[in-house]
Amino acid sequence: MTPRLLLPFWSFPLLPSGKINRKILKELVEDLEPGTLARYTSVQEDTIVEKEEPQELTETEKVMKTAWAELFDVDEASIRTSDRFYDYGGDSIAAINLVSMLRHLNWSLSVNDAVSYPSLREQATRLKPAKKIASSVHNRLRKAGITEDDIEFLTQGHTVEQSWQLMTVRQVPAGFDLVRWKALTAKFRSCSDNRVPE
Repeated sequence: MTPRLLLPFWSFPLLPSGKINRKILKELVEDLEPGTLARYTSVQEDTIVEKEEPQELTETEKVMKTAWAELFDVDEASIRTSDRFYDYGGDSIAAINLVSMLRHLNWSLSVNDAVSYPSLREQATRLKPAKKIASSVHNRLRKAGITEDDIEFLTQGHTVEQSWQLMTVRQVPAGFDLVRWKALTAKFRSCSDNRVPE
């Protein structure tokens, strides 16, 4: 079993009995910032860690770095491309939120890629520009009384095979109309179910 966290100490806090004071050690770790904590996590065998950060980041690495900084509420400058998603507290919900954030920036990353490729560099290689939905589709949806947010929801899962499962977490405004949302979802589902395969 490989330890997940390796912290260097000159000496350990001790109890009067001479044993290591685990309570104080735990408090020290809990007080560390996520970016600092990430520096001391153990490296998985299949993850390559560079000693120095490359001078120039690719466009997708810059996008991912900005998204991680916002998602994990850490200073962007503290994030390295070799850092791992899970070391900042990333989990499946954080992956869904990351994908949603990237979609709003017109980038596409699957939730599966976010959890399967943990380093920022690996995620950046899988990041692609989001496919644009034709303006004619937007116009028809607007004419049907569908808002921009609804359009984004209805079009984000568009795939050739039209078989998808939507997994997302969204912040909703105070006046969110759940009844309208359910009606739009039902209408969308009925349109999809009645569609003739090409």
